[in-house]
Amino acid sequence: MNDIYSLLKSLKKEKKKNWNISWNLCMFLTNLIEINKPKRVLEIGTSNGFSTLCLLKNLPLTSKIYTIEINNTRFEEAKQNFLKYSKNIFQIKGNVFEILKDKKKLNEKFDLIFIDAAQDRYKEILLLIEKRCILNKNSLIIFDNILTHKSTKSLFDLVKKKYIYELIEIDSGFLILKND
Repeated sequence: MNDIYSLLKSLKKEKKKNWNISWNLCMFLTNLIEINKPKRVLEIGTSNGFSTLCLLKNLPLTSKIYTIEINNTRFEEAKQNFLKYSKNIFQIKGNVFEILKDKKKLNEKFDLIFIDAAQDRYKEILLLIEKRCILNKNSLIIFDNILTHKSTKSLFDLVKKKYIYELIEIDSGFLILKND
């Protein structure tokens, strides 16, 4: 997996032209993956694939990542970055709200969901995830940019009532929910 580390370092240098998570948050994700060993991961918001590769770095070899991206350019750029890892990564192109509503497009249950898109609609995404029941027991849901987007307040109001959660105040911040 050293080749993933090299690719991550290369993509980190391109951060200014992409909307990637920080290196610190990437390392946090890789450690979280190593501890939790999820079998199925869903990523919402692929960009150039940097966070996908962070998730993949310590993922067990039999695990799979499904990643959703609406932007054509970013989807294709990520596709190029995933060429070596295609048997573990499944790209889905399209609108996350349509995909989450359609069982034909996404018919899996997940152990970890990482969300880094449509920050102003995080609450809506969480409600769709709940409605579809696509989480396995003891799953994690991670929201990025929780400290930098004021629109995430409505998400907090919902989370406080329903979930065990932790706010990780590194860079733009992660909100981690545990599904019991």
